[in-house]
Amino acid sequence: MSEPSTVPYVLYVRRGCPWCARVRVALRDLNLTVPEREVTTDPEAMGALRAATGRGTAPVLHNRRDGDWLPESGDIVDYLYRQHGGGRPPSLLTTRVPVRGAQGVGFMLAAAGLYGGSTGLTFAGALLIGLSGRAYSLIRVLQR
Repeated sequence: MSEPSTVPYVLYVRRGCPWCARVRVALRDLNLTVPEREVTTDPEAMGALRAATGRGTAPVLHNRRDGDWLPESGDIVDYLYRQHGGGRPPSLLTTRVPVRGAQGVGFMLAAAGLYGGSTGLTFAGALLIGLSGRAYSLIRVLQR
C-alpha cells in the first residue's frame, strides 16, 4: 500500500459522531491524511467553525488552499472521491444509506470499529446491517 497523502484540508469533527466516522472511512479508503480538530473539546476550533459556517455542527471539511468550508458528510465524501478517487465511486460504507435517524449509521460504524481516528486497530470482517428491520447491505470492512 502506498504512503498516505497529505492534502490541504482540516476536518472539524465531534467525538462519537457517526457522520464524522463516515468521512474518516472515506479518507482511509482514499489513503488521505487529514488533521482533525475536535470542536467539543477545543473552543478555538469551535470558534473558527462557527465564524466560518455560522453553525457548530460537524463534520466540516476546510480547504486551507482556497478557504472553502464544506459541511455535510455526504457532500464531503462526494467531494473527496471527485478530487482524489481517480474516477472510482465512493466505497459502499461511505455511500448514502437510507437510515431512520442517526442510530443506524452510528451503530453500524461502531460495530465495524471505525469510530476512532487512528486507533491502530485492525479489523477485517463482514457486517450485516439491518436497518428498520430489513437487511440492506452486506459490507466487508477491510482495514490495514
